[in-house]
Amino acid sequence: MRIAMTLLLFCALGSVQLGCTSASDFATPRIAVQNVVALSAGAGQPRFRVTLTIDNPNPEPLPVYSFEFKLRLADQGILDGELPASVTIPALDQITATLDLSSDIISSLSRLLSFAEGPENTLSYEIYGLLRLDRTLRDPIPFSVRGRVPIAVSSEP
Repeated sequence: MRIAMTLLLFCALGSVQLGCTSASDFATPRIAVQNVVALSAGAGQPRFRVTLTIDNPNPEPLPVYSFEFKLRLADQGILDGELPASVTIPALDQITATLDLSSDIISSLSRLLSFAEGPENTLSYEIYGLLRLDRTLRDPIPFSVRGRVPIAVSSEP
């Protein structure tokens, strides 16, 4: 009986160890802003079409329950956004999401465009927020990324 209990305890501890090993091998998803297109204003607020990529560097699919973020453009204003539905990112792959966002914080599109630099019309950006996985044992994953993104203007409504 004592041997059986010892063996059972050893197996239980071994499975916990395996679980910890796989959790420590988890690589945080990479998030990037691919482009920003300024759309015609709606209801007096500047509107933007933002294309993001979320890259899963892990060898297993990543079930994303929610993805909420704030996107600061050229330190001039913030766009709030979120994926409209949960999604699963395939293993070692990425998804692209295009979202239409508006902001009452960005004072004017012309002022924002005055910060664009170079022939590519790029703006500095910072995107930060929380990525929640469809796993009950994992806390939300905070992220913050800085970079440069091209901006274009569209007359599309």
